[in-house]
Amino acid sequence: MGYDEGDGMRSFALPGRGAHPYQRGGVDAVRARAVRLASTFRSADEGRSTALDALRAIAALLVVVMHTVLIAPEPVAHNPALHFVRSHLWVGVDIFFALSGFLIAGPFLRSLLRGSALPNTAGYAVRRIARIVPAYWVALTAAVLFVAPRPIGWGSVISHYLFLQNWVPGESRSDIYVVAWTLGIEALFYIIVPIGAALLRARFPGPIRADRLIRILLGVWAFSLLWGFLWGVAFDYIPVLTDHQDTWRTVVADNLPTQLGLFCPGMILAVVFAKERRIDLGSPAEAPRLHGLLGARSSLILLLSFGLAVVGIGVGGRGRTGQSVREGLFLPLACGLLLLLFLRGGPYIRAISRYLAPLGVISYGIYLWHWIVAQWLADRGLEITVGGQWFAWVFAFVLLCLITFPLAAASWLFVEHPAMKRAADWNRRRAQARAVPGGSAAPGAPGRPRGPAGPAGPESAVPAGTAPRSPGRPYPADPPSGQPDPVVPPATR
Repeated sequence: MGYDEGDGMRSFALPGRGAHPYQRGGVDAVRARAVRLASTFRSADEGRSTALDALRAIAALLVVVMHTVLIAPEPVAHNPALHFVRSHLWVGVDIFFALSGFLIAGPFLRSLLRGSALPNTAGYAVRRIARIVPAYWVALTAAVLFVAPRPIGWGSVISHYLFLQNWVPGESRSDIYVVAWTLGIEALFYIIVPIGAALLRARFPGPIRADRLIRILLGVWAFSLLWGFLWGVAFDYIPVLTDHQDTWRTVVADNLPTQLGLFCPGMILAVVFAKERRIDLGSPAEAPRLHGLLGARSSLILLLSFGLAVVGIGVGGRGRTGQSVREGLFLPLACGLLLLLFLRGGPYIRAISRYLAPLGVISYGIYLWHWIVAQWLADRGLEITVGGQWFAWVFAFVLLCLITFPLAAASWLFVEHPAMKRAADWNRRRAQARAVPGGSAAPGAPGRPRGPAGPAGPESAVPAGTAPRSPGRPYPADPPSGQPDPVVPPATR
């Protein structure tokens, strides 16, 4: 889900509290609150990366377009080109996973590179739970009440609430809440990141050279690819598995380590971009080799990313084995290159980000709610057939957006943002209590952010000894212990 270990929201005092200039109440207080609420949709005001928010928006919109099939006719026979495009837009999910690899694992990887203390696990866990669980539970409840097929299996519902649906045969992409399968993968990735970092720290107590860390990540990627390939061969050629692949295959395919390769390009980029954070990459000879592709032309990177995706989609049509190669090699490379393009920035990326970044802020809500809206409309018999198939497709997409965007904005304002703020406040109080002998907060300890929000996210100041972010540096700084982190909305295929 690509949402935030270094990308988040900025805590703010409500009008009428503290030393806010609007303390007179009435119209001024209402106006101040409106301005503050509006500012939460602006990436820059939230201490977020506008480029990465734009990429989140693109990923979420790709998934929305894919699910227009629920209310617009499926163009199989009459328009095979449209069918091919729309049926493969689930690549938005893989973009989210690449973002998660960069954002979620980034602070841990940079700590390993520096040889410094790893991010506080308790604070990390509180931020991750606050970021994805409340909004997911609200949307899941709506799905169960309004669109889940009847009769409903309550065991299935419970597994969805606990993020365990991918471990139950036949439940991974069930009609209860189709888009939830990616959240199970994200949640598992959130768990293994601090565990993996702790194991590496135990093996390498001091700083780890970047070239060594990249080789370790490439090894993880290779293991994920091999794991998925072997299972793909098994489901293609072993009869006992082939006969039950509709139920059991998803337990393997929609889980780690099969999907772990999709996170690896983001993690590798987090290491490569560490040089810009003044972290030693190892011997001087390694730096040019690690950063050589950063100087490639943007058009070349985009073309290569598109080409790899197309080749991967073609390979994926060759049974489960081909799908494993697509998911483990071609699409991770394609999404990693796209992420690199947005991390590098440039005039075109800035222009795109200017318009798409606000949608990136609410992309998690877009991902959670668009399928519920589409399924609810489909259950009431809506089928858009006006004009040609291309027009019907566009019309259905616009309709979904018009209904989904307000729901996503409400999710951000009333569920996600407040939950993140409470998590940040809890972590700050905990950090203050630990900093004072005796475990109690210092008298008069402020309850406000300690400085301007840094790229790390809500309420985070730029850590000491770290170069501040410049407009051309879109990747986030490491959040201090107890600060909110990023999210990437998962998406469905």
